[in-house]
Amino acid sequence: MLYNFLKRYSFPLFLLFLMVGCQTPSLKDFSFSNKKDPIPLKPVNFFSVEFLPADFAKVAVLPVHQKLESSVEVSFVDGTLINELNGKGRLEAVPVPKDALVQLTRESSLASTDPLPPDLLARLRSKYGADGVLLTDITHYYPYKPISIGLRCKLADASTGEILWSADTVYNSGNQEIQVAALNFQKKKSGSPFPLEDSGSILQSPRYFTRFVASTVLDTLPRR
Repeated sequence: MLYNFLKRYSFPLFLLFLMVGCQTPSLKDFSFSNKKDPIPLKPVNFFSVEFLPADFAKVAVLPVHQKLESSVEVSFVDGTLINELNGKGRLEAVPVPKDALVQLTRESSLASTDPLPPDLLARLRSKYGADGVLLTDITHYYPYKPISIGLRCKLADASTGEILWSADTVYNSGNQEIQVAALNFQKKKSGSPFPLEDSGSILQSPRYFTRFVASTVLDTLPRR
């Protein structure tokens, strides 16, 4: 009798087992939030002291320097750098307006690779109470897909002139590793636990992608 029962019902039971074992996983199993964060990107070419001086708090942020075509609109990069630097919570960014820099140097921006006027650091310390000075160049900017942006930054001690940190990098949104890091940045900034993985707005917006680049570069600043 047992043999007849098994013979009659073994195949249906086998199908039921397959259906239970292969049931569709819950939405939670595929949620973007369950995936491990990618390893943070770092600029390939950067230098940093291990620690900032103990009393190092305020940074005078000079206007971004660029030698791109005059028709290319990159004025938003100044505000992006200041916001991202303040957002790190390590240092206080003090913007130096272009007209103020003209009064100090007769230039509206200074390249990070050029020698600074001899008395500029002392005057920035006096005028803004700055402990350091941040100079930034836009070395490359392509606002169409795939978006690519190059930044060269240098942080100098306003008292000694010592270079405490520098970075020089180009981020291309066509690179798969950069795409993953940028989308992860978008996920964190969206405030939603279930952002759409394929929305990719950060890969289509030069301003949004610039935020990601600036934030990633500034992540390599020295610790305090």
